[in-house]
Amino acid sequence: MIVIGAWVIHKTYGRGQVIGIDDQQLSVKFEDGAQRQMALSIVMPRGILTFEDDQLQQKTFAEFPSQSHQVAQPVVVSPSKTTHHKRQKSAPKLKRTTALKIADLVSGRVYTHDEIIHTFVVASSGGMRRSHANNALVLLSRHHADPEQNPYEDRWEADGLFHYTGEGQVGDQSLDYRQNKTLNESDRNGISVYLFESSRDNAYVYRGEVVLAKAPYPEQAPDRDGKLWRVYKFPLRVKSAE
Repeated sequence: MIVIGAWVIHKTYGRGQVIGIDDQQLSVKFEDGAQRQMALSIVMPRGILTFEDDQLQQKTFAEFPSQSHQVAQPVVVSPSKTTHHKRQKSAPKLKRTTALKIADLVSGRVYTHDEIIHTFVVASSGGMRRSHANNALVLLSRHHADPEQNPYEDRWEADGLFHYTGEGQVGDQSLDYRQNKTLNESDRNGISVYLFESSRDNAYVYRGEVVLAKAPYPEQAPDRDGKLWRVYKFPLRVKSAE
């Protein structure tokens, strides 16, 4: 059930807080001070709006599933239109839209954003996405020269570990904050962690299940407003490489 005060993230307007609910119409006040109304039946299926609370996101997402999660129907070509003199054009390739199983994911293979969402049952935004349905945490690392597209500097180091930046773009990060806490306690909370890397739109390379190899450590980095802040790096090891 959606409650007044719930925090949301909009793809265009950023972070905001629900200040009113009328049936399935939300009134949201965003951090820029603007108040906007939007229909859940539109913004949820399209991945335009997500809730920061993981359980609320899962419940709302289940009620308004993504429109892309529809299985395409095959194109049927009539045999009477084929000849021995002219090759019939092949039917267009169908987009892979059926949800995969986590166990079927192949390390090194590229997956789409929608495939990740439906395979793990996670929210459609954020770099650290909790899946209560699968007791998992999905980490998405975006490599991009534009700091607006890539506010974090995640990297592979000479120690063979992937140093992943924690959650939070303004002010000092905390190990007790949301999914930072989940990842920091992943060695004892029973949650499986999975890593994807991306350097282009809608293409995510699956690296596999990972584990926290060392304790997270702090670094100084500029935040979204250009001010120096404390971020935490999580050294991760691909599980198969242990």
